[in-house]
Amino acid sequence: YFQFTASPNPGYELTIASLVLRMRRSNTGSPSGSGPTLWSLRASLDGYAADLATGSMTHNYANYTVLLTGFSQLPSGVTFRLYGYGVTVSSGGNNRLVLDNISITGSLFVLPLLLEAPSANADDRGNITLTWKAHDIAAGTQFRLQRSLDGVSFETVHAITETSDKPSQKFSFTDRSVPISLPAVYYRVQAVEPDGTEQLSRVVSVSRKI
Repeated sequence: YFQFTASPNPGYELTIASLVLRMRRSNTGSPSGSGPTLWSLRASLDGYAADLATGSMTHNYANYTVLLTGFSQLPSGVTFRLYGYGVTVSSGGNNRLVLDNISITGSLFVLPLLLEAPSANADDRGNITLTWKAHDIAAGTQFRLQRSLDGVSFETVHAITETSDKPSQKFSFTDRSVPISLPAVYYRVQAVEPDGTEQLSRVVSVSRKI
């Protein structure tokens, strides 16, 4: 069999509507036309158990269209296997299946950003190190670490913009400017996606060692 894989970029889901296989069997030899006379296409979604499509082929190129159902919003890649069988062999011919092109029709969907709440640790000098993680990040997403002294009003103390699509990423920042008199401080992360969508993490409170 011949195997190929279609995969979405990080941060996207993939929907495949159809495939077009341009193929033939060998056209060399005398008489020409050795190789498989029949073909079938299977996929990894069911462990290559069932045929998605079957057909016959000649020694001339032809386009074979396969319409697909059940290949919607795939978060990871799907692998296809093209099987050739029913082989004929002619004197002087080569026993082969020939592919000229594979076309895939479908669409990509942006996955929603998943933002985890930050974790925080204070050292003996009162500095607070915060770590947070995000999943399905689109390039251009800005993360703003925000601090509050009362748990109500927040201000941004650190901002970073992710420059590429990523399936997940961990971020960290050490806040060294907390007023030394405060026994506790509050933090949250605000994510602003390229389309302007905003998301806030859960608020965490930190007891300081002072």
